Amino acid sequence: AATTEQKVKAVLAQLDKYAENKLESGSTFEMADAGFIHKVIHDYNAITAHEQMLGKAPSPNSRKALEAEIDAWITLRNALQEYCDNGSYLEFFGGSMALLGVSGSRWSLAEMRDNDTKTLSKSGLNAKATQVNMSDISTIASTMVIDLRNNANTLTESIPDDDKSYHQELFDEVSKGIGDATRQVATAMPKWIEARKSLLQFSKNPQADIKATKELLEAIKTLSISREE
Repeated sequence: AATTEQKVKAVLAQLDKYAENKLESGSTFEMADAGFIHKVIHDYNAITAHEQMLGKAPSPNSRKALEAEIDAWITLRNALQEYCDNGSYLEFFGGSMALLGVSGSRWSLAEMRDNDTKTLSKSGLNAKATQVNMSDISTIASTMVIDLRNNANTLTESIPDDDKSYHQELFDEVSKGIGDATRQVATAMPKWIEARKSLLQFSKNPQADIKATKELLEAIKTLSISREE
């Protein structure tokens, strides 16, 4: 390793292997730690890939579109994290398994974005924008917001009255939390879709990136809605 980035990646690779080989087979809290470690590594990979894309952006407009998409994604990701965090605490109603759920969902979201960024980076950007059709993706995203709202209601209503009264403070906190997060997602999702469309208008391979967008949305839905089962 010669550069700072290479050195960081070398250290993170060792940490990733430690988390996989040691922590994932340990206690519940060690498994949760493993998930948080994996999340940090995927976040770093996505951030460095974005920095490289920004450095290679062929025009001010393409760079601006990329910056806007990154910002919109971070806002959406934060809302999704809050949704999944509170959903985990409702599903398990506290305890170490809830923490494991929080860790796992944050790891998954970071890995999704890491993989998505690899696709965007591979496609590359043009200097000028062209039209792309993402109406079906907008429909998928709108439907997901409704599904998330229904899922939040299902999770909240699934807590027995006796459990609510015994852990009233916890119930009040997490039920409000998932409600707030649902509204945040409802606001952030269309803004990200719009920013994503603006970015893909500069893509050298828009069809691959549209496919990646659909896959990302499907993965988010699987992660967030699977708690109904």
